[in-house]
Formats: sequence, structure tokens, C-alpha cells
Amino acid sequence: MPARAYVYYCLSALLLAGCQGQTSEPDAGVPAAAPPPAAAPADTAVVNRTVRNFYAWYGKAISSEGPQTEFQPDFVADAQGRLTLDYRRYFANLRRLHFAESLIRREMATYQPCIDTLRAIPYAQRDSLLDDVDDYEQRDCAFFDSYRWTRSQDRFTGIRLQQTRIMGDSAAVQVQLFEYYPDNEAASRYYFWETPYTVRLTRAAGAWLISDIDFSDKR
Repeated sequence: MPARAYVYYCLSALLLAGCQGQTSEPDAGVPAAAPPPAAAPADTAVVNRTVRNFYAWYGKAISSEGPQTEFQPDFVADAQGRLTLDYRRYFANLRRLHFAESLIRREMATYQPCIDTLRAIPYAQRDSLLDDVDDYEQRDCAFFDSYRWTRSQDRFTGIRLQQTRIMGDSAAVQVQLFEYYPDNEAASRYYFWETPYTVRLTRAAGAWLISDIDFSDKR
């Protein structure tokens, strides 16, 4: 075989071998996308601690004989001597316990109908005009008749965290409340509430804040 023909033959063989070695899969050789990173243990610990701290405070506050203004608004007189609400101490506690401002604003808005109706009542006549719970209900002011952050009239002892999910800058913690009766038999000292709540948190400026408490599953 002439030398030039032999060279052409070798080149053709090499090109053919290279083509036969290629695969028809379009993504061959492309690294697979990395799975989304798992939540950092530090984030999970902070989220869980934030939820525990809030309910530890709330459970103690509603069970104590201290002022109810720690966990709900107070009926006070405004500058004109009319009845109104003062929620400064209550909201200061929510901020201290890492409630998001968006949730505090929504909470504040729920009391506006009550404030609007109270303007017509002189503070000095409160006891005569607001004699029982029905009178407060008619004015959208019976918020004290149940506990806001459990939607219940029952007190609780503590919480059990059932599940914590973190998705980027959002988190959801499933919380089950319980009551503890130390004088009962061992098997019946703990009574767990049937339906859990979902506490939602959002990370802003590096801090985890409670942005919602979901009662949609509460029966």
C-alpha cells in the first residue's frame, strides 16, 4: 500500500473509532445537579428553640396570677377619658420572643374593630355598660375569653415538637401541646392535645422570626 494511502487509512480508522466511542445521550459527561442542601443543624436548633421559648413563656404567662397585660391588650382610658386598648406591653413581649413585624401588624389589626366601638364609651362607665362577656362580644372585644395563640380556653403545661421542616429561608414546626397531671397514675399523667398547630418562621437579616401560627387544622 502506498505511504500516502496508508496514512489516509490510519486517519480514517482513528476517526471512525472516535465516532463509535461517542454516546447518543445528550447529557453524557455532564455532572448531575447537586441536590438541595440539607438544613444546617444550627438552623434547626435555632428554629426549635425559638418556638419552645415562645410557648414556654406563653404557657407560664396564661397560667400565672400576674397581669394579663403580659399576653393580651388592656382596657384603659385614652387622653379624652374614653375607653380604648393598650397593647404596648403585650407587643413588646412578642417582639422580644422573635415575632415578625408582619405578624404583629396583623395581630394589631384584629383589635381595631374593638377600638372603634370602644370610642363611644366613657372609661368611667365601663363596668355599667360592659357587664358580661356578651356585651364585649357585641363590640368585638371578647378577645380575653380564650387564649389567642392556642384558640382555646384551656391552659397547657408544655409542648412537644413533632416535626421541623426548613426550606431555604422558611421553616415550619408542628407543635403539639400537652397538659401534665402529676397526681395521676404514671400512664395518664400526660394529656396531649389532639390536633397540632403549625408555627411558621421566616429568616430575615440572619434571624429566624415567627411569621404565622396556623390553626387551620384546629378542630
